[in-house]
Amino acid sequence: TLEDVSMLQASLAAMAPRYGEITAPLLVLFGDRDGVLEAGDHTAPLAAKAPQTETRILNGLGHMLPFSAADEVVDAARRMGALTSGT
Repeated sequence: TLEDVSMLQASLAAMAPRYGEITAPLLVLFGDRDGVLEAGDHTAPLAAKAPQTETRILNGLGHMLPFSAADEVVDAARRMGALTSGT
């Protein structure tokens, strides 16, 4: 975790200029009680360069959505998979 956090800013700086190259539909899930990340700080730059981005804010949830909102995360993954596979 410490390694991930220490490298996060450099990784984001390297990725952000390439957001416009993404052509697949994107869905970003955020908990409205996330105490680690601010949704707008991350979703706005992505959506500005990749307008096909949809952001869904989940009420009453924090940072670890795969644990606290597993059904929503799985549904989102299935939805995105169906959109990209054409089924």
